[in-house]
Amino acid sequence: MANDYEVLRAGNTPLHGQRMERVKFQFVEGLCAADIEHPGKSRRRETYLETVIAPLLASGEIDDGSTTKFDERKFRVGPMEITRNILRVPLGISHYKAFREPFDRSVKENLALKARGMREFDDMWAYFPRTPGIAGLVLSSEGSAFVGERTNEEERGSLNAVAGHLAYREQVEDVNLEDDLSNELREEFGISFSEDVVNYRFAGAYGHPLRGDFDFTFILQTNLPNEYFTGDAWKKRRFSEEHKSLIQLGKMSDVQWLLDMGRLPDREKQYN
Repeated sequence: MANDYEVLRAGNTPLHGQRMERVKFQFVEGLCAADIEHPGKSRRRETYLETVIAPLLASGEIDDGSTTKFDERKFRVGPMEITRNILRVPLGISHYKAFREPFDRSVKENLALKARGMREFDDMWAYFPRTPGIAGLVLSSEGSAFVGERTNEEERGSLNAVAGHLAYREQVEDVNLEDDLSNELREEFGISFSEDVVNYRFAGAYGHPLRGDFDFTFILQTNLPNEYFTGDAWKKRRFSEEHKSLIQLGKMSDVQWLLDMGRLPDREKQYN
């Protein structure tokens, strides 16, 4: 399990732990992914919008939220920097189809593309969509953590916290992690950020070492009891059915069992 993720860094600084709790985010324009077939093509936002996003929208291959509820335009993150307590996050543009491409490639192909990025751009993620997400680990008023069992076919049998892509915005300066986190909490667990969350902190940025996708991750203390999550109350307040059930992690030994054995001590069911 430990090899399934990596702690992201800003320069030589790992983005996790207590140092990150008071960090402030500064979102600025960044580069888009390099074109595998035409590596010399401009990676600027304006070029990508004109030559990639516009044709995909026109053909109906992706949607901007005008015909469905999903805006499939995504952000792409570049190398981050941290100065004092300011985390500078450069954002280019990508889209959902590009996000899926590293999942469909083999480990060997992804490794080769990372090596090519280092050779040609001094950046192992140059050819990857690197789409950032937001994730929140929810704690009950009694201190248990809750994660959900995913319902969609691609993630069947997998557990996840509240999570989703950062919402696309025309101006990167308008990105607001708190707003995105609030939307995901309400949508997936039926939690009101303003009424139910009593405290939250930035825990770090964690990503996949071969695909490059990652989440800005927060821990959220709520005033909701365990029974809200173990019963049906959360289902009645949520807006989407991304989780069919919630799993209670009441103590650290539960977490360790899940990581080591793929199940909880008192259950036979295996999770991915």
